[in-house]
Amino acid sequence: MSLLDSPIFGSSAAMRRVLDAVSQAAQTSSHVIVCGEPGTGRELAAREIHRRSGAPERPFVRVVCNGQSPEAFELELFGQSSRIADRSSERRTIERVGSTGHLYDALGGTIFFANLPEVPSRTQSRLARLFGEGDGAVLRGRNRIHLTVRMIAALEHGYDGVTGERINKDLLHVISQVRIDLPPLRRRTEDIPALAAYFLAESSRTIGAASKQLTSAAQQLLSALPWHGNARELQRLMAELVHRGKGDLVDLTDVLAAVQIDGRARPFAKGGTLREARARFEREYIAAVMAQHHGRIPEAAKTLGVQRPNLYRKLRRLNVPKPPRRNSIGR
Repeated sequence: MSLLDSPIFGSSAAMRRVLDAVSQAAQTSSHVIVCGEPGTGRELAAREIHRRSGAPERPFVRVVCNGQSPEAFELELFGQSSRIADRSSERRTIERVGSTGHLYDALGGTIFFANLPEVPSRTQSRLARLFGEGDGAVLRGRNRIHLTVRMIAALEHGYDGVTGERINKDLLHVISQVRIDLPPLRRRTEDIPALAAYFLAESSRTIGAASKQLTSAAQQLLSALPWHGNARELQRLMAELVHRGKGDLVDLTDVLAAVQIDGRARPFAKGGTLREARARFEREYIAAVMAQHHGRIPEAAKTLGVQRPNLYRKLRRLNVPKPPRRNSIGR
């Protein structure tokens, strides 16, 4: 699956930069760090680098540290936990890679660490020696074989958010040959309508339901939400709306019934009169559009399709707080 066919695709300038970086990384054998919040598609980017590297049929091995003991994790990764002495060098040790570990499985391809900071420190030190020396692997006895594996690691906060206690500095130096930053969904809002439509169609196909479409008002509200869980959260919401909905349209009220304005999912709120429900929907929608336009009344009024005086009256009547305007300096 290419990025253009996957949940990370988008036509925004931010995603075009990501696609360019992915393409450039794929043309080299360099190790890569993919930085981004959970749900931004770090593994999808890693798989796309691998796919574009010229030999997509080669192995792509995903490694997750799930709280195993350091010994157990090393056994899974290296195939064995021991090292041997290299008598041709002065007291140098060579990392042994057995034929039953993830590293051996990844030979000729890519090994992806989904949560590198969680990898035990001792294992990180071994990886730093292994990938730092390049030819330090010993496979099947004492026959040294060049380690032809590209390492891609996912980090949530980039370099600044990783302390020395959570990631080995030597390992960071080894794998930081290329860095790709994935933007959060709230910083590429122009991609949200297409992403939502993609997820909506995907969920409909999964359960064999008729395809649904988002109304313009629903798209505008989705674009205004912060999406703390990024594309993954949007995917979950679209799946929920497919299961809830009975018609072929997903409207503003459907979305408002499923999310809070801060983007967190909530159960459908029953009770109250239709007038009260409409007032709540209207208030939350106007607040979302105001937030989307950073409190700028002319732009918000245009999006809402109302005159500015009418918007002022609605803001007062519904008691919608006006968000602070974004400073234009440095934009």
